[in-house]
Formats: sequence, C-alpha cells, structure tokens
Amino acid sequence: MTLFPSDTTMRVKLPEQLVPLGPTLVLNTRTGLLACIVSGGEGDDNWQVEVAQLTGEEVRVLIALLTRAPRHCPYEVALAALAYPTPSEGTVARCRQRLQLARNEGYWEEEMALLRSILSTLKGKMQVLGLTIVAVLETGYLLQPYLPTSASSPGEGERQ
Repeated sequence: MTLFPSDTTMRVKLPEQLVPLGPTLVLNTRTGLLACIVSGGEGDDNWQVEVAQLTGEEVRVLIALLTRAPRHCPYEVALAALAYPTPSEGTVARCRQRLQLARNEGYWEEEMALLRSILSTLKGKMQVLGLTIVAVLETGYLLQPYLPTSASSPGEGERQ
C-alpha cells in the first residue's frame, strides 16, 4: 500500500492482494468524503468512482486499518486511533494496558462496544467500495475484498 498524504487529503493505492484491480482510495480527512477510483485497465479511459461519507471517528479508524493493510490492525491500535487523531506509541501502549485490564476484570465487551459500533457502520460503507472489515479473533481487524456472499461481521465470533 502506498500513502500520499497532504494536509486534508490522503490517497491510498491499495495492494493487489486486497483488491485485484488495485483501486485508489481518496479520503478527505476534514470532510470525511471517501472515494474509490478504479481505472478500466491499461488503455481504457473508463473510470469507476464510488463515494462514501464517513464520520470523524470512522475516518480515524479507517486510517488505522489502511496504514496496516494488508496486515491486521490490532485492537489497541484501532482503539487508540478512535480516541486520538494521531496516536503515539505511548497512546497505543496505554490502550493495550486498558484492554488487558478489561479482559482480566471481565468488562471487555463494554470496552469494545463503541469501536465495534463504529466498525459496523464503517463496514457497510466500505462494502460499496469493494472492501470489508473482518474480525481476527482475539487480535484485531483486517481489511479484505468484499464478497457479497460473505455473512461475517465485525465482532462476530469474538469472545474474550
């Protein structure tokens, strides 16, 4: 994946293993406007553009997912991105400790509820763009190509 950041716009060239046509995502971090641009192929002037409107929270979580694609995004990284626009290593470490405490003390579900809710709505918006978000059991989340026959959803199968 290649990132092309500017002040408010981020262009992301997705890896071919994530989406075979290698589309480019363009995200305006200020307005939350996300566009997926796919060329028709070599020598083809036809372009396909799909657009989604994201909330500020969805933008921050999506950036965390995109910067790690095609690898998974750990829970603590997604949670830190949700809480802070540009999370530091220290912030991620604090979120990791917070999640470990939640797991040990038995309030994991409550700690993850907001993140899961945001991922659920973001997942629906990403499907229009040909991508989906899947849960990696006891690890984090992963961007994958959207397959319309898939019935999985964020949080499904997760038990802590």
